[in-house]
Amino acid sequence: MDAMKSYRNAERLAKEIIEMCTEKGITLKELQMLKTALPIAIDQKVEEYLSRERLS
Repeated sequence: MDAMKSYRNAERLAKEIIEMCTEKGITLKELQMLKTALPIAIDQKVEEYLSRERLS
């Protein structure tokens, strides 16, 4: 998958996440907190995946 296609997919997913949050009635404060929490959660998941790959 080329970099531009990957970026478009990531952008689409970000919009879907925001739409889902809006539908669930997320507050502005919660949305601001999500800006901080989401990258941390993603980093943790990537590390988890990489650790499993190194062990196999």
